[in-house]
Amino acid sequence: MCLPLLILTSALSSPTIVAAEPRADGVLVTFDTEIDPTWGQASRWMCTGHLITDAIMAPDGHRVFLRTTGGPAGRHLVAIDDGPSTVFDAVGDAHRPGPDFAASEHPVVEKLDRTAPEGAIVLFGGHGTPNLRMRNGGPVQWKIIGDALHVQRGTGDAVSTTPLGSGRYHVEWRSPAGGDPQKQDGGNSGVKIASRYEVQILNTEGHPRPARFNEAGSIYRIKAADRNVALGPDHWQVYDIWFTEPLWHDGEKIADARMTVWWNGVLVHDDVLVPNKTGASEAEGIEPRPLLLQDHHHAGEGDVCFRNIWFMPTSRDDS
Repeated sequence: MCLPLLILTSALSSPTIVAAEPRADGVLVTFDTEIDPTWGQASRWMCTGHLITDAIMAPDGHRVFLRTTGGPAGRHLVAIDDGPSTVFDAVGDAHRPGPDFAASEHPVVEKLDRTAPEGAIVLFGGHGTPNLRMRNGGPVQWKIIGDALHVQRGTGDAVSTTPLGSGRYHVEWRSPAGGDPQKQDGGNSGVKIASRYEVQILNTEGHPRPARFNEAGSIYRIKAADRNVALGPDHWQVYDIWFTEPLWHDGEKIADARMTVWWNGVLVHDDVLVPNKTGASEAEGIEPRPLLLQDHHHAGEGDVCFRNIWFMPTSRDDS
C-alpha cells in the first residue's frame, strides 16, 4: 500500500489534514487538532471518483472515516467544503476495512471494574496463579501479598498458560516510586498482548505534561496515549484493552493488529493499527502466543504489582 501523498490547502484558522489512509471501503482522514462536529456530516465531503455514503467521526474528534461506494484506488482528492483538502495515492485492500471506532462499541464506565464477566478467563484473581506460568515454563515465582501479585525482579516474565488472541484484556497495576522515568527505570513493566504488542507500564507523573510514546499508557514506541491520565507512582491503575489479532494468508500478513485502550476509564487509543511488534518483543507470526507480564529492570523503591487480570475472548467481527 502506498503512503499518502499530502498536498495541504488548509486555511490558517482551520485544522490541518495530516494523513489520508485508504481502506477497502473508504478513506480515513486524520487532523492535527480536534475538528468541528459538523465535519462528521457526509454531505460536507467529496472524494473524486466516488460517492461518500457515510461519515463516522472518532470519539477523539481528530479523525473521520468516509465510507465510499467501493474502495478508492489510484490518486484521489478528498476535501471538505470551506476546509482543508489533500491528494492521496490509494490502493484498495479488501482485508483492511475502515474503522468502526471501537471505543463507541466498547465503553468503560468504572475505573476499577474488578468483576470478571461470565465466560472470562481469570489469569489472576488474588488467590493463586493456575493460569499463569513463568516464560521459561516453570511455576510462577512472583509473590502474592494480599490480593496483589508482586513482580520479583530478575525472575523473568510471567505468561498465560495458553495462547490468547482477540478480545478484552483487563489488567490492574501499580508502579512504585523511585528511579527516573526518563531513563525507563521508574517502575518499568509492561502488558504484552500475544507476547508481541506492549502497553507500557511506568511510574509516569500525571497532568499536565503529555505522556510520551515510551511512557505509561503508550503502545510502546509506536504511539503515545492521546491523554496523560496517569495517577502517578504507588496508585492502582487499570488498562482495559480491546485487541484484534492480525490476519494472515499463506504465511503473509494481510491485516495489522488493532488496539483500543482505556486507561483509568479514559479512552487513550481508539482502534489504532499496530503495524509490527513493539520494542524487544517476540516477532510477529501466524502462531498464537500467550499474554506476557513483563519483569523489566528498574530502580523503583518497591515492586511492580498486578491484580485482577482477566481476558474475555471475542471473534474478529466482535472486536
